[in-house]
Amino acid sequence: MAMKKFINDPANLTSELLEGYVQAYGNKVALKGEKLVVRAKPKDKSKVAIVTLGGAGHEPALSGFVGEGMLDASVVGDIFAAPGPPAAFEPRKLVNPPGREMFV
Repeated sequence: MAMKKFINDPANLTSELLEGYVQAYGNKVALKGEKLVVRAKPKDKSKVAIVTLGGAGHEPALSGFVGEGMLDASVVGDIFAAPGPPAAFEPRKLVNPPGREMFV
């Protein structure tokens, strides 16, 4: 028997995984841009922002830690591929207002 998969188009796999994840947990996380998962409710500006980076092979592995009391954002790459350097700076604009420290 042939293996069946729930994949519409391999070119859209990562974005569709993230869209489904955010729809399932919309009270905890939001999708900003194409591959940036952030907390639905931003943390107090006096707190340090924490961001993680990683591939989407075991989604929502790293993005699953985004939420209240945990990570502020997860920058997602493609399947088993970390996001590139420009993507690492994308969350800085969203989760790191002036005067706040951020760890990546």
